[in-house]
Amino acid sequence: NSIISANLLSVYGSTWGKDTTSTLYKSLSQLNKNTFYGKNVPEFISLNKNLKVGDKYADFSQKDAQQNTVRLSDFTGKVVLLEFWGSWCTPCRKGNPELVKIYNEFKGKGFEILGVGAETNKDAWLNAIETDKLRWTNVTDFKDDKNEAALIYGVSYYPANFLIDKTGTIIAIDLQG
Repeated sequence: NSIISANLLSVYGSTWGKDTTSTLYKSLSQLNKNTFYGKNVPEFISLNKNLKVGDKYADFSQKDAQQNTVRLSDFTGKVVLLEFWGSWCTPCRKGNPELVKIYNEFKGKGFEILGVGAETNKDAWLNAIETDKLRWTNVTDFKDDKNEAALIYGVSYYPANFLIDKTGTIIAIDLQG
């Protein structure tokens, strides 16, 4: 019955996973289900695909910096690193030089990176893309950590990534360096 329960579930639901979050959500009072926090939880539960290595990717679309709609399926036939990051995320920004190096080495060999930003501030996002020299496609929906793609993929921390092979199968999760 406590609003704190709804708040914690909203914040940590993606960390606890879809099954645990669903069970805990059912136990919230109707009053708490109707709060700001309680209303966030069903979106995670309905969108999260609980994807694992060996699963086919889940498609989504968001806008890039030029306001073009980009779909993950636009990259079919390529190896894609689906990189969840944020302009505000220090570990993300520290890792970007290595990603730039990897991208430059493999971009002509059927490899792409699709960056998904957990953002609310367009200027900060665009500045980070430019400053860090992220020449691959970057998208966001400006919903911060409630980014729809992040909810689909169950992202609960940043950076996070999924490596998808040419057939659309997830072959690795959370690669570093």
